[in-house]
Amino acid sequence: MATSMLLGPLIALVNRQVSNYLLQQYQELDGMEEQLTILERKLPAILDVIIDAEEQGTHRPGVSAWLKALKAVAYKANDIFDEFKYEALRREAKRRGNHGNLSTSIVLANNPLVFRYRMSKKLRKIVSSIEDLVADMNAFGFRYRPQMPTSKQWRQTDSIIIDSENIVSREKEKQHIVNLLLTDASNRNLMVLPIIGMGGLGKTTFAQIIYNDPEIQKHFQLRKWVCVLDDFDVTSIANKISMSIEKECENALEKLQQEVRGKRYLLILDDVWNCDADKWAKLKYCLQQYGGVGSAILMTTRDQGVAQLMGTTKAHQLVRMEKEDLLAIFEKRAFRFDEQKPDELVQIGWEIMDRCHGSPLAAKALGSMLSTRKAVEEWRAVLTKSSICDDENGILPILKLSYDDLPSYMKQCFAFCAIFPKNYVIDVEMLILLWMANDFIPSEEAIRPETKGKQIFNELASRSFFQDVKEVPLHKDESGHSYRTICSIHDLMHDVAVSVIGKECFTIAEGHNYIEFLPNTVRHLFLCSDRPETLSDVSLKQRCQGMQTLLCIMNTSNSSLHYLSKCHSLRALRLYYHNLGGLQIRVKHLKHLRFLDLSGNCHIKSLPEEICILYNLQTLNLSGCISLGHLPKDIKNMIGLRHLYTDGCMSLKSMPPNLGHLTSLQTLTYFVVGNNSGCSSIGELRHLKLQGQLQLCHLQNVTEADVSMSSHGEGKDLTQLSFGWKDDHNEVIDLHEKVLDAFTPNSRLKILSVDSYRSSNFPTWVTNPTMMQDLIKLQLVSCTMCESLPQLWQLPSLEILHLEGLQSLQYLCSGVDNSTSSTFPKLRELILVDLKSLNGWWEVKGGPGQKLVFPLLEILSIDSCSNLENFPDAVIFGESSQFLDNKGNSPFPALKNLKLHNLKSLKAWGTQERYQPIFPQLENANIMECPELATLPEAPKLRVLVFPEDKSLMWLSIARYMATLSDVRLTIAASSSQVQCAIQQVSGTEEFSHKTSNATMELRGCYFFCMDWECFVNLQDLVINCCNELVYWPLKQLQCLVSLKRLTVYSCNNLTKSGDVLEAPLEKNQLLPCLEYIEIKDCPKLVEVLILPSSLREIYIERCGKLEFIWGQKDTENKSWYAENKDDLRSESYSILVSSADAPLATNTHLPCMESLTVISCQSLVVLLNFPLYLKEIHIWSCPELRSIRGKQDIKVESKYVERNNGMAISESSSDLSASITIEDQGTWRSKYLLPCLEYLRIAYCVSLVEVLALPSSMRTIIISECPKLEVLSGKLDKLGQLDIRFCEKLKLVESYEGSFSSLETVSIVGCENMASLPNKHSNTPCTKGSA
Repeated sequence: MATSMLLGPLIALVNRQVSNYLLQQYQELDGMEEQLTILERKLPAILDVIIDAEEQGTHRPGVSAWLKALKAVAYKANDIFDEFKYEALRREAKRRGNHGNLSTSIVLANNPLVFRYRMSKKLRKIVSSIEDLVADMNAFGFRYRPQMPTSKQWRQTDSIIIDSENIVSREKEKQHIVNLLLTDASNRNLMVLPIIGMGGLGKTTFAQIIYNDPEIQKHFQLRKWVCVLDDFDVTSIANKISMSIEKECENALEKLQQEVRGKRYLLILDDVWNCDADKWAKLKYCLQQYGGVGSAILMTTRDQGVAQLMGTTKAHQLVRMEKEDLLAIFEKRAFRFDEQKPDELVQIGWEIMDRCHGSPLAAKALGSMLSTRKAVEEWRAVLTKSSICDDENGILPILKLSYDDLPSYMKQCFAFCAIFPKNYVIDVEMLILLWMANDFIPSEEAIRPETKGKQIFNELASRSFFQDVKEVPLHKDESGHSYRTICSIHDLMHDVAVSVIGKECFTIAEGHNYIEFLPNTVRHLFLCSDRPETLSDVSLKQRCQGMQTLLCIMNTSNSSLHYLSKCHSLRALRLYYHNLGGLQIRVKHLKHLRFLDLSGNCHIKSLPEEICILYNLQTLNLSGCISLGHLPKDIKNMIGLRHLYTDGCMSLKSMPPNLGHLTSLQTLTYFVVGNNSGCSSIGELRHLKLQGQLQLCHLQNVTEADVSMSSHGEGKDLTQLSFGWKDDHNEVIDLHEKVLDAFTPNSRLKILSVDSYRSSNFPTWVTNPTMMQDLIKLQLVSCTMCESLPQLWQLPSLEILHLEGLQSLQYLCSGVDNSTSSTFPKLRELILVDLKSLNGWWEVKGGPGQKLVFPLLEILSIDSCSNLENFPDAVIFGESSQFLDNKGNSPFPALKNLKLHNLKSLKAWGTQERYQPIFPQLENANIMECPELATLPEAPKLRVLVFPEDKSLMWLSIARYMATLSDVRLTIAASSSQVQCAIQQVSGTEEFSHKTSNATMELRGCYFFCMDWECFVNLQDLVINCCNELVYWPLKQLQCLVSLKRLTVYSCNNLTKSGDVLEAPLEKNQLLPCLEYIEIKDCPKLVEVLILPSSLREIYIERCGKLEFIWGQKDTENKSWYAENKDDLRSESYSILVSSADAPLATNTHLPCMESLTVISCQSLVVLLNFPLYLKEIHIWSCPELRSIRGKQDIKVESKYVERNNGMAISESSSDLSASITIEDQGTWRSKYLLPCLEYLRIAYCVSLVEVLALPSSMRTIIISECPKLEVLSGKLDKLGQLDIRFCEKLKLVESYEGSFSSLETVSIVGCENMASLPNKHSNTPCTKGSA
């Protein structure tokens, strides 16, 4: 069935091409008139019966075979007729004189006589095949079936579909899951909660609602979303969570550890189809081991078995949506154009809802399909055709019915999307260009194919074939200078596309190797692989000679590109990655190519000149080719080129000459004005009907003549326009205004950016509010002569205003009079940077006025505006005000984020003392280097405060917010007794007598330790940074932090140990009873860690050069023993000492939750003793004095032999060691000598380390490198999976007490010249220096 579903549009395309190319251009070919007559008669006859043939092909094998043969001939015919078009374009290029620089071989290949002979032969063969197929067609007896008429009622939408219906109907379910995550999850190490339900029920939307719930956002420190699909690949999932690109699983998991370490996170694993138990265990262990308490994983799946395997709690079965809710979704789409809802149609709709099986996706699809049908008979026909959904087939029959309702060309456009992997983010503009490249969009007079493609997309989106349609920044690192529209396809809709296009589309995704299964019928191929040879493998199999689309999202090398010469039918080609230094493609074989995407290839420096013979090319995408130095000089001859994307090509110095000859060009994103005669000037743009984005750079090279030639009037359909000059002392300043005036856009301009403009005036179109009524973003940078701005405050659509380096600007608004009721009505973001002359917000005419200035502003950032003294005034609200105190003065009633930096003159939040402004919605405030500012604003909802100042007056203001702040970062940079007194005064205020809601606090400077911390009982995360006044651990203050989970101490240069004397001795767990994670870095005088609670799970210590003891004061026996024997430990007698009978015990029971220890660059650490019993991971790096790591220290000195429980004895591997181990029985071994839970050990650059003894049977991974004195590595290692040892020159023996390494999967031993082999299973594995 799938081979025939899309044949009608292909035959129609061939029929159109017969008339367009043969009749008009090539009647001189021998026999052309006769061949033309046959085709004009046969092709319409096939089109008359093709619908009936396609239906019969679903159940008649003979018809199916005939359709397959017809499709093959149609594709060949399409290629032949496209060659006629190419020849016509070639002749036009020759007429323009373009062949002078092309190679002789290319010119000879296009000899007219050779072409005439070759094409006549091909054409006769095609006509003969069609005649044979028509004869078979007549034998089948197909009936005439008219084509379905196309709906003329195009949906006039902006394609931004907001799926909000589920939110209301799922409210109770959502709240139930939210409560679980906020309460039950907090009592577990890691909750894994499955959401299960059939496809199309709304699992993903339900998870999105939970993910974006305000309570969830506030509760979890980290939220991550990963779409898993059918390949549960641990490396890929870990990379997505940590946003890294590691290829090795271990490296990816290490990055994952860093991402989630100690944080309470929520991870959504969406659309899990299958799950390998071992892979899941590996990923879950990493997430559970390193994440904070209260972390949770929410997963969605259709499979009950997957839910049972992964879940740690009872799965939530997503209920089917109530029929009433489904009807509301259905009617919203079915009657979207109607004011009235006919009762009879409503009743039929109610009956149709029985078919939807509780699925909102099915309801949306059917409602959209019926929105243009108003006859009762049409609705009843749908009711009759629609099958009742069941658990076995789901809602696919309903979705297929919606697909069948589409016009044939729309079917073809949507089915093509099967080329993309599931949940792939699709660029809508590129998708439409791919449709054009494959001739899927039918031509209509006076309508651009791009416009028609957008109409098709909007129609499909409105029918729910596409979802999540939204605008995002063009580049990930941008905040919104340029935008693109993206979308995705629901996985069930993707299934529909795959089912109808069959084996014509194929995807080879990362992590799979399906090349051997690649069918030779493939026409559209998507490759995503990190293996450069994949492209060669595909082409070498010679299965893709008929391929029309090849999208390579992979590491492509030039050596594999020459295989593309076999793809003679290629219409669209994308090569995306970073290893292409040049484009080594034989373009003469790519005559049909219409779409070439090389974006993101940062090593491409040039394109071959021969690319200019691609006369059919419509789209050339070079975005982000940062090394590209120049474009082909004969690009003017690519007369079919419609879209040239050059944004991000920062190495371009000029544009090739005569660019104005490209009269079809509609998109040119980046134009560089050169400074020589051999390049295009801006005058070349005057005849081009450019649309979308245009960035003009190096405008200092423009001449008077260029300006006079480049007057464009108002004919441009540009939506994004950017002007940029560079400093040039020889440039003519008067030309700046003329250049802007020459590029007058239409009134649909949305984004305008001007950089280094050197005029005090703007042209008329910039100052005319009517011309700027659709403007969304305005960015003015380094316009140093600008003294006043246009009336921006009147622009009705302006949302983002960025002003930087306007050093002559005195007021933000000029011309504002007292009658103005509001300004900047839609502004959401305001950024003011380096406005040195800015004296105020506006220059008021007609006396002072109080006005609502920024009613919707949410983000305000002001930096280096040295003259600005205060904030604006605003309207005074009366008794009915929603704000505080019944009277409030709010210039920014919607402001949420405020950043002030380097404002030397800012003194007050308003100009009137009587009515100080309030900020009713302000949540985040970052205030730095504002020396004259003495108070904080009135902000009742303030949650995050960053204030690195040390003024005593400010602390009284800060006190007001300590009870409500969830995140506070304070800095006291200099010593000041006044500040210390102010803090002590603040600590006695009423605000500090109540418990605060602080969740996170960062302190720089230590005067905060002079006050009582009883108010911080809710604090969960504390960072102490650069507090040089801190000498001892502040136990009195820390004793108050009963909710603290994370403690981080950085760069406290004088911190040594615990010195406080508490009024009463600490009982067990009294200090920091909830602490889970402690990190200490760059404390050079620290000798010991503070008392550690039993709740602790992880310790991370780095660059603490004098640290001698890790586990805190609680284990006093261990501490005192170590102090007495410290000197001996550094001597050669250390091995006897640590084995003596009075050494401390190994099993540390006071840290029962401790799982991970990391120690880096601690030069005074000699021996690690008394490990916590349940430790799972140990990481030790660059501890040069460390000599021994043992799982047990109470080892008796008896002989030079290790006696096993089976009576066998093996000599110690080191002749220097006099210690040995006696084991009485297996039970004693497990209880006394091992860390029973240790799984991972990594040691590096410990140059004094001699031994690692008594490792347990739980060990899975051992990685040791650059330990030149290491002699012994031993333990019960029968379950060890990975062993990696590098450059341990003295290592002689790696020993397992069980005598077997039966579980080893990965062994790498490099640079261990004294080690001959591994015992037992791997005894024949050589281990020589420099090899693995």
